[in-house]
Amino acid sequence: MTYAVPFVDLDVREEDVAAAVAVLRSGHLNEGPVVHDLEQAFTEYTGAKHAIATTSGTAAIFLAVYAWLDSIHFRNVGIWVPDRTFFGTASAIRLAGEDVRLYDQNPGRYSGTNELCVVAHLSGRICLPKRELPMIEDCAHALGSRHGSNHAGTFGLAGCFSFQAEKLIGIGQGGMVITNSDRIAGRIRELKNQGWRGPKSGEGGDAHPSLGFNFRMTDYQAALALGQLQRIGEKIQEKWEADCIWTLCDMDCTVHGSRDEIPIWKVARFARNEVRERAFTAIRAMGVECRRHYPPLHRQPPFGGAGDFPVSSMICDTELWLPNNRFVTKEIARKVAEIIHRECA
Repeated sequence: MTYAVPFVDLDVREEDVAAAVAVLRSGHLNEGPVVHDLEQAFTEYTGAKHAIATTSGTAAIFLAVYAWLDSIHFRNVGIWVPDRTFFGTASAIRLAGEDVRLYDQNPGRYSGTNELCVVAHLSGRICLPKRELPMIEDCAHALGSRHGSNHAGTFGLAGCFSFQAEKLIGIGQGGMVITNSDRIAGRIRELKNQGWRGPKSGEGGDAHPSLGFNFRMTDYQAALALGQLQRIGEKIQEKWEADCIWTLCDMDCTVHGSRDEIPIWKVARFARNEVRERAFTAIRAMGVECRRHYPPLHRQPPFGGAGDFPVSSMICDTELWLPNNRFVTKEIARKVAEIIHRECA
């Protein structure tokens, strides 16, 4: 189905296409100078010391967790993950060989010697736990979001970003890890590149002191991402303009963040699941592509039977995501508001 207001508004311009074509014609398609330029620009934008490009946001989380485990020389630690997040967040940790411990609002206490907490800044809103634990941030929705003077991803050991198509930077697939730790950054660079550390002084050929993976971004992907990062202010302004249009409709069900948190989409929350479902069906029927919240992890077979999660269950069953992009007009927003008011009556 083609929507008058699509959920995703890809921002690939002629100059981006030209930059990617230039890479394709250069004869160097693998990770190279354009990836380096993207990483450097990302550190400047977020204020982090290091930025390491990856093949996806899931790969970014996997590498960050794996590098942290290597830094503490310990395994079987038990890692806390919010029940209300995308499946890939927890999947990356399980594939790294660690036990996923789900939490509803705040992580509990695990009996292991070491602990790690993963937080997810969903819908651009910063979420920081009350417990002080080593922390890795899932920032897939939170590029541009800040808490005080600090950018999302700089509060913990590492922040992991996604460049999947519907994110603020959308190139199809791709990701980035930021960190202020030299040790974690160095280990991630090794892990993502087949364990390669580079030739040592007086040494010829490649040096692979450990096993690794292949999670390298290509230069033509980086060219697309770099162009979007350079004009990210325009994209953020577009998000706020659409958000203001929704806000003017005076829908009581909409959820608002702070001015420093980028509304990657507009969040609406309903009293009951059946009301959300009626609104979802009616809004899509009028040509506005909206999305349901991710299903909670405790309902997913690989993580099932983990306990009761009333808060995440309630939010996942009643939250609806509305598009925030240039296709949102006052007339469209008014019609959506009418549907929502009717269904909530």
